[in-house]
Amino acid sequence: MNKTDCNIIRDLLPLYIDEVCSSQSRRLVEEHLKECESCRKELEQMKSDMPLESPMGADNPQKTLMRIRKAIKAKYVIIALCAVIIGGGLFAGYAVMNLIESPMYYEEIDLKAVQDKNDPEQYNLIMNGPDYHCYYGESVTLKETKKYRYVAAVIHFTSTPWTRVFGKKSLDNMCVSGFKSDPDCTDSDSYTQNEDGSKQYDKTVAAYYQATPGSERHLLWEADWYKEMLEKEKVAGKVKAEKSKQK
Repeated sequence: MNKTDCNIIRDLLPLYIDEVCSSQSRRLVEEHLKECESCRKELEQMKSDMPLESPMGADNPQKTLMRIRKAIKAKYVIIALCAVIIGGGLFAGYAVMNLIESPMYYEEIDLKAVQDKNDPEQYNLIMNGPDYHCYYGESVTLKETKKYRYVAAVIHFTSTPWTRVFGKKSLDNMCVSGFKSDPDCTDSDSYTQNEDGSKQYDKTVAAYYQATPGSERHLLWEADWYKEMLEKEKVAGKVKAEKSKQK
């Protein structure tokens, strides 16, 4: 066997063992090994000298690259999972802090009816004090006639841990509602159909603050004309009672 050929083959053997030589070089080495016992022994010696677990740098470059890619992919997966867990925790915390409502008591807030400068018959509820989460209101019947139902607006505010911690520290003259002190003004969209086909309209004549059902109601506003009407009815009732006694 030509010595030059053996030298070339032995130079290729490390690449042949690591499987990184070209297919043509691989065929050349295998054909040479069939005929050259010396080179076969050299190949066996090289294989026996190799450690059972080669360090990462001595591996097949393609396998090494694959391991690097898997490691990078695993890191991205871990980062994504951490982001999901952290994001979910923050969202859950935000939701819980906004779902737990508690009533705001009258003593906590500064709420009063203020006459509008441009419309003397308009009264606005102006709030100062801590921020609130929700505003609730309902109508309560005070007096009824066939034509009108005189109602009071009963309102209250709620707060949450979120508004108490992260809300505005103080509201400054915030208008939360408004009422008309006009005897001819009705809530045109709110009425009851009587049996004879006529309509009984609602008139909002007062506003109260009530933190919780059954707790004390605090008067915020009452229409002057409604107070006068009640006073006249009271006087008329006394006169009627006196006449009945005289009879």
